[in-house]
Amino acid sequence: MQILKKLILFLVVITITICDMSCDIYTPSLPKISDFFNVGHAVAQLTVSLNLIGGSLSGLLYGPLSDYYGRRPIMLIGIAIFGLASIGCCFVNNIVMLIIMRLIQGCGAGAAGVIGYAVINDMFSGNECAKNISYVNMAIAFSPAIGPILGSSVISRGYDWNALFMIISLLSVILFIFLYVYMKETIVKKYTDNLNFYCVIRKYINLMMNMRFLGFALIYSLTIMWVWASIVNLPFVFIKSMNLPVGNYGYLIAIHVISYVIGTVVNQRLVERAGMNKMLIVGLLLNFVPDIIIVMLHYSSVILTPLLIELIWVPSGVGIAFTIGNSMASAFKETQDSGTGSAFIVFLQTIFGAFGIYIVECFSDGTIVAIAFLPIICSVIAIIIYTALYFTKKKEMC
Repeated sequence: MQILKKLILFLVVITITICDMSCDIYTPSLPKISDFFNVGHAVAQLTVSLNLIGGSLSGLLYGPLSDYYGRRPIMLIGIAIFGLASIGCCFVNNIVMLIIMRLIQGCGAGAAGVIGYAVINDMFSGNECAKNISYVNMAIAFSPAIGPILGSSVISRGYDWNALFMIISLLSVILFIFLYVYMKETIVKKYTDNLNFYCVIRKYINLMMNMRFLGFALIYSLTIMWVWASIVNLPFVFIKSMNLPVGNYGYLIAIHVISYVIGTVVNQRLVERAGMNKMLIVGLLLNFVPDIIIVMLHYSSVILTPLLIELIWVPSGVGIAFTIGNSMASAFKETQDSGTGSAFIVFLQTIFGAFGIYIVECFSDGTIVAIAFLPIICSVIAIIIYTALYFTKKKEMC
């Protein structure tokens, strides 16, 4: 049984990593795509934000469907859509078709996170669930490191941006074959009553009325909001404004990713002793302090370089690991429908992520300021939400 769980956990890691990499490998090419199609940065970024929106909207269907029909068949359908759209991205000849293909690709990729985390919740519970979510997040963290390094290496060697989609297409085909052969069903008890639109809506209404679930889901999503905004907008600041060679971009991003991996390892070792709540609040505090320092240095006489910024961000990488693993596990503790709950969390994170990208783009002046301000705002709001949850629970216990 333990071997089977480890195999399924490995498949979840690979699936989410490849689907995430479809964005991470792609971000270093955004300036080149903008020039290739002769469009503005905001239009080029639509290929990212609409991909995220496609993933969030489709995830709302994947979650309930997997609760009724099982994780395995719905996962296979999603990855098939993802693979076909990835192949389509290789052959588009205008920005509109690329945006449409990326939207469809996102609709397929939505199955990975929703069903992947539901599978983890099927197999584990409580602190063990938080520990394994941290383990999965640690493995997935290599995607933001490997993706930009691979993407920037391909682009810097003179290959066109669509070569990146050829890589994703090949990986998606291999992934589908492995899932078809080795993925086993993890849901113990499927729903036997008929699935209908009103039933799905009722499930989501119940989740939104569950204040504790919603609170932890919002903390998770607020963190993802500024993380994704940074990932998408950093290439324009580092490469365009600070003149960082495109080939070096991925290696700088790897600094932040390594700190995130360290954070996940620390979280795995401490969460069972310290508890999810303590690890979560420490993570929230670590998230915004480095960005306060960056904003202060920006308005001082210190010259900020990409390397200096990434080094200052090292503590926030640890904070991200503490925050997302424990907030998601805490949210899962508050609901019985893990598929629907996972879908709702992924929906929130993607909508917040797309909105964060848009906000930073609107207020960006080519410097690091807009990117640094968002984590401060999001983390303060998340701390307020956590404080409300803490005192609400304490009041209920009295």
